[in-house]
Amino acid sequence: MELIQSNDNNLIFKGLVAIRKILSLEDTNYQQITQKGFIFYANKFLSYNLYEFQYEALTCIKKLCTLHPNNINSFVNKGGLANINKLIDSTIQDIQELVLIMKLKTFRLL
Repeated sequence: MELIQSNDNNLIFKGLVAIRKILSLEDTNYQQITQKGFIFYANKFLSYNLYEFQYEALTCIKKLCTLHPNNINSFVNKGGLANINKLIDSTIQDIQELVLIMKLKTFRLL
C-alpha cells in the first residue's frame, strides 16, 4: 500500500501490480487491502490517462468487488461509477470489458 501512496508513477504502478498479484492468490486477506483505503486510491488511478494504471486499478477493484459485496458499495460511494463511465469509450478493449463488468456488478447491487 505504501507504493500506491507515492508521488512516483513508477512506484505506484509497481504497487498496483503487487496488489493485483496478491489478490490473485486463493487465500488472500483482501480485508487488509480494503481497510487501508485501496479502493479510494484505485478510483483515483482510473482518472490517470495511462492505460496500464487504469487496467491494473480496474482489475483489482473487480476482484475486490467479487470477493465481497460491501466493496461494491465502497466503490460506488467513492465515485467509482463516474470514473468508469469516463472509461467506457476507451480505445483499449480490455478496459472496455472491465468497465462493462463493473457496471453490471454495481447495477446488480442498486
